[in-house]
Amino acid sequence: DAARNIDALLEVITEAVANGDEVKMTGFINIKVEKRAARQGRNPRTGETLNIAARKVVRFKAGKELAGRVNS
Repeated sequence: DAARNIDALLEVITEAVANGDEVKMTGFINIKVEKRAARQGRNPRTGETLNIAARKVVRFKAGKELAGRVNS
């Protein structure tokens, strides 16, 4: 039962983030999608300049309670 519930929770979170919604589990974690602008990069091996396309990235931030427990 626990595995089924966790799978269902992860499915709901995945769908919400895929739709661009922010997911907040108060005290535990915040998950949101941010847009990363296009930018110039450099190939470290060759030094060649590259164009890196704009894209969406998922950001995770620990909630206050989780961060406090980790740092205590």
